[in-house]
This record gives sequence, structure tokens and C-alpha cells, in this order.
Amino acid sequence: MAKRGLSRIIYLAVLATIDPTLHEAAIVDGANKLKRMWYIDLPGLLPTAVVLLVLQTGRVLNISFEKIYLMQNPINIRVSEVISTYVYKVGLLSPVLDFSYATAIGLLQGVVSLLLIISVNRLARRLSGHGIW
Repeated sequence: MAKRGLSRIIYLAVLATIDPTLHEAAIVDGANKLKRMWYIDLPGLLPTAVVLLVLQTGRVLNISFEKIYLMQNPINIRVSEVISTYVYKVGLLSPVLDFSYATAIGLLQGVVSLLLIISVNRLARRLSGHGIW
């Protein structure tokens, strides 16, 4: 939750770049606040929202290893296992150190993360016309 602060700052910065004369013209034309948000603010925020969506999607599989590992205990070990803690346990804590298996799991995580980012970017480009590449 604390990592979302940067996204909020970016959204506020983009809102500050929207030309205030557009809002003034809309007020003169009789548009209410909801219509000004829908037709002026949202189209201005859309490219930034797409970029932030793709960037946040890349972080979905890369959950912080340290936080999860420190909070694991024998009671919640089965339900709190994520890919990064599993790779650590297989590669460094198992009786038979299986470095190649741990490396393969880490590589698979990277490939799945890349495919997820590419699919979200294509979906965003198809829906909004904006994408990272």
C-alpha cells in the first residue's frame, strides 16, 4: 500500500498539466463537474494510467521476498509460500541443493512476468489506443 504513493504523485502531476482554459470553456458551455471530469480530465489521464497499469503489472509476480520470508512461521508456511521464497528454499535450504531447479523456476517467473506485461500492454493498446510500445 505504501508503494502506491508514487503513482498518486504522478496522477496529480498529470492533472496539473491539464490546461485550465479547457475547464473554463466547459463551464462557459454549461458542463457540470462530472462532464468536465469525463471529457477533460479522464482523456488527459488515460495515457499515464495505461503506463502505470503496465508497470504495476510487472510488480505482481515480484512480491517482496524479505517481507514474506520474515513473516512466515510453521503455522502459515503452506499458505504464504510465493515463488521467490520457494526458489530460496529449493536453492539454498533444501538438503540437496538444487541450483539448476531454482534457476529454472526463477527464469520461468521472469518469462511469465514478461508475458503478463506484454498481454496487458496489448489489451491496454486495444482498449484505449495507448501503450508503452
